[in-house]
Amino acid sequence: MAEKLIIDWKEYNLITEKLAIQIHQSGYKPDMLIGIMRGGAPIIDVLSRIFKLKCAYLAVESYSGKGIEDQQGELVFSREMSSTVQDMKGNILLCDDLSDTGVTLNKSIDGPIRSGQQVYAEKSSLIIRGNISAGAEVASANDVHIYGACHGKILAGVTGNVAARIYLKSGFPELVSIAGITLHSEDIKPISQDTMFMITNGQLSQHLL
Repeated sequence: MAEKLIIDWKEYNLITEKLAIQIHQSGYKPDMLIGIMRGGAPIIDVLSRIFKLKCAYLAVESYSGKGIEDQQGELVFSREMSSTVQDMKGNILLCDDLSDTGVTLNKSIDGPIRSGQQVYAEKSSLIIRGNISAGAEVASANDVHIYGACHGKILAGVTGNVAARIYLKSGFPELVSIAGITLHSEDIKPISQDTMFMITNGQLSQHLL
């Protein structure tokens, strides 16, 4: 088992306050905070009070191995994000506790994804924080979450995971596909609010959230 660094809450708050100063000095001005659960929750609790911003939470499980706490496993993202914010837009600050490998954030990509570009998350779900242009393609072994306008190709569950889902907020995708079951643009309704694609009864279907 790896050696652990133990700090008290006073020191934790001081460290997070220093992080807030670095964020402010960087010039980046977030409109809301998203915490990767569980490690990101205490961080955005402090940051939200400092910056006076709304929060959202995304649960992620990445440890496995029958009680082996320090063994990194396959990433699994929650189906939905927990938040009271109705319209997520603007600059988003994604917060996670990177006390180990940082692999969670490696599967979260800042957009835009431009025409001709391809993004693939081989062993995890995928989060895109930006627009996806026509001619671009994003793919994931599990779920795909897009927080910008989507006009490209979106593939989830590419390894055959029929339980995978696609979450979009706006746009008109060229194609969406889960586990090889595909809808083309002519079969997709234009998206102007939170929408989920999932497989039901062997068919790929579109649902408003």
